Amino acid sequence: MYLYGLCTFVGNRTTLRPYWKWKSCSNCFPFCTPICYKSQRPDPSKSVSTEDHSKAMPSIKATGFSILAGVVVLFGSSLAVDYCALPTCLDKHIGCNNKGNFSENCPKDAREVKIEAHHKLILTLFNDLRNKVAGGGVEGLPKAIRMAKMSWCEELSHLAMLNVKTCESLPDKCRSTERFAYAGQNNAIFHYSGTESEYTDAEIIKEQIENWFNERSNASPDILASFPEELPNKNVAQFTISVAEKNTHIGCAAIRFTKDFYNHFVLTCNFATSNIVGQPVYTPGDKATSGCKNRYGAAFDYPNLCYAKEIYDNEKVVEGVKVY
Repeated sequence: MYLYGLCTFVGNRTTLRPYWKWKSCSNCFPFCTPICYKSQRPDPSKSVSTEDHSKAMPSIKATGFSILAGVVVLFGSSLAVDYCALPTCLDKHIGCNNKGNFSENCPKDAREVKIEAHHKLILTLFNDLRNKVAGGGVEGLPKAIRMAKMSWCEELSHLAMLNVKTCESLPDKCRSTERFAYAGQNNAIFHYSGTESEYTDAEIIKEQIENWFNERSNASPDILASFPEELPNKNVAQFTISVAEKNTHIGCAAIRFTKDFYNHFVLTCNFATSNIVGQPVYTPGDKATSGCKNRYGAAFDYPNLCYAKEIYDNEKVVEGVKVY
């Protein structure tokens, strides 16, 4: 058994509290920060009865938590992520001093879309399309030898929600995390007249993601080999983020509101990494997944993508990096 953590987002900080893997936890999710990954530890007590899980819960203390059987793991205040102090943010982080409220500019009927219902749809769309690109299924684009299979990240989704609550479809200045030093972002807005029910949330999300991939017609092997400082056609950047080989994780958020008699749907997706000037979007080669370094190789369900445990060092801060 393993001990996992549950991240919560309050003010500028991401904080952590533990739970046991075998105990029911309706609000728990897989993590995507180093803190949460580090909290995954072997169960120190093999004598704990699974019939009474409440006795296995560690006691929470101000400076950390203790585990039964005399093993102590300290998760001090260093576990909290201060979005106002991340080293890769040259401008204000979207999470810095952000209480999570809608902007004053938002219409009164602005409301969050329950994105949890669409996690599977979003991941399927991205991984299907990435698998197609990596396998050489897009004319004019090379195969990818080490493109990641995407997983959901709740922290990226949380930061995406802060973005859409501006009620504008604009990229924020920074949305980095401790694990994702150069997190990327795609934005979209869809508006239509008539009744809101004319288009479901799922229909709009699917169309917007497909629109990002439709930018592939503006991509070229040169852009993929080394992302330029100036793009000949800006309508390609959302595609290149979508197929960046290091994009292991994604988290999206959406809102709805009415304005000027039109229904508006604002969608933002945050990614593990962004378009980095001078770096390849993905590594081309003759055979998909031939560059995967994990022991499993390809993902079981996406034969042209690397297994989800592939490590890309997205947390590393690199001096002189320029994000497009």
